[in-house]
Amino acid sequence: MAKYKRFEETYSQGMEYLTLRNLQAVLGDSQYEALCRIKLLDTLDTYTQQGAYAAFEQAVYALPEEKLNAETLNALFSELMQDYGCGEHGTEYDSVNWTQITHLYEMPFYMLSYCVSVDSAMQIYEKALEDPDEGWETYSALLDSPELPFLDALEDGGLESPMSEGRAEAVVAL
Repeated sequence: MAKYKRFEETYSQGMEYLTLRNLQAVLGDSQYEALCRIKLLDTLDTYTQQGAYAAFEQAVYALPEEKLNAETLNALFSELMQDYGCGEHGTEYDSVNWTQITHLYEMPFYMLSYCVSVDSAMQIYEKALEDPDEGWETYSALLDSPELPFLDALEDGGLESPMSEGRAEAVVAL
């Protein structure tokens, strides 16, 4: 079961994008445009929030042991959430919200997987925008490749590595 873990987020987010693409046929134009805007804003939020969480995680691991206390961690998290523009709930909420992010305890450094998977999902979506069948074929190829290393499976499916040069610009262009 563990070998599928690296694909879970791509499967989930890819399906969201493929479903979005297929809803165009059943929604009115304004509804479809609103739904696309919401999903793309959600994607932007994924990049931003996960970046903030990763920065927090790295900063915590860099702290000397004597600084590892609730006051320091709360202040650090609040500051980073504000810096990344994720401080929508106010300082008090932001300062303790890190305690509710289970990935920080259960799977350190997992935050990157969200950004990697959303990039892969957006590549599937881009293919679906050009040709809906190609989007589904690419998604299906990933479903059939869980035994491969993640980047090899992406390459076999005709997708670029999320870490390749120019990927961020390609996402923005969508």
